[in-house]
Amino acid sequence: SKIGTDGSDIYLFQFLSGAVCALKTLPIDEIKPQIPTFESTLISIALSSPPFTTPAGRPIRSLVARSMILVFGRGESKGLFDTVNKLLISAGDPKERDAVRISAFYCIGELMGNYGSQVMSFMVELSILAIKVYRSTSGNPLLRYHALLALSRAISSTGRALTDQAVKDVHKNMRSALLDKALSVQRAAASVLIGLYPNTVVPPPSGSGPAPSTAMLSHVEMESLIAQAIKSFDDSEIDTSTRLSLANLVGHLLSSSQVPRPVAPSTSKAATTSTSTQSQDDSLSVGAKVQQEIIAKPLLSPREMLVSLGTWMNKQATTRKQR
Repeated sequence: SKIGTDGSDIYLFQFLSGAVCALKTLPIDEIKPQIPTFESTLISIALSSPPFTTPAGRPIRSLVARSMILVFGRGESKGLFDTVNKLLISAGDPKERDAVRISAFYCIGELMGNYGSQVMSFMVELSILAIKVYRSTSGNPLLRYHALLALSRAISSTGRALTDQAVKDVHKNMRSALLDKALSVQRAAASVLIGLYPNTVVPPPSGSGPAPSTAMLSHVEMESLIAQAIKSFDDSEIDTSTRLSLANLVGHLLSSSQVPRPVAPSTSKAATTSTSTQSQDDSLSVGAKVQQEIIAKPLLSPREMLVSLGTWMNKQATTRKQR
């Protein structure tokens, strides 16, 4: 009865805060009977469906997302697929209000970040939608930011579900986004790239746990991204948070070059050649050792990594901000 009246946002905030506390403390047997009704209520709040006609602001959508995470974590997760699907439909509807689409993207990011391995089939669809919203330069910068932020959260836990073509599309568009006029979009793009190229090439464990991206950068691609990020430092309107995000991206890319990664088999053929004077057992053990060393080879040596960074520091055209 208090919804739609003066102070309804405060009442809704108090209701959701109490719900979060109850979901954390109450026994599961008391929670389960109420879950179906509570799920539909949370979706209505997130998507501003009747009777919740006022778009959810940041505090409300944050509590809604936390409630959803607890509901699917402590209760049954069979409604997770339908919930993410409904949120994606609203987020991709150009006729929907921007505030509703922002709320939908935020909830998608939080759910995919926590339970993405259970809804991996949505990963490619989310990447296509997020890129589509980002490329609409006439759109609300806050909406574009939250679209990329949702993609970043999803990639951090479900990046392995991206196809090779999807990885290429994300890489290409996020590289351009590093020079976007909206600083918030630049920060979100840096976060997406960090999740797309994690500091490990170890395959994620099988099962229901997180499945981060296993994409790897070539030396040329890494240098190109670093050049794009450093170029953004010279923006006259850049703020501290954006500068730190871009610097974090550059440091992440350079450190990822120190992670051992597999090399092409053709590279190891010449290295495994041994002299004919050795015995067969010795040659096999030496060949296996050499091959093992070649397979675990970093992209750059520590000296090459520092030279790569020092090149930008020593260029005459490099500005003080970039240094």
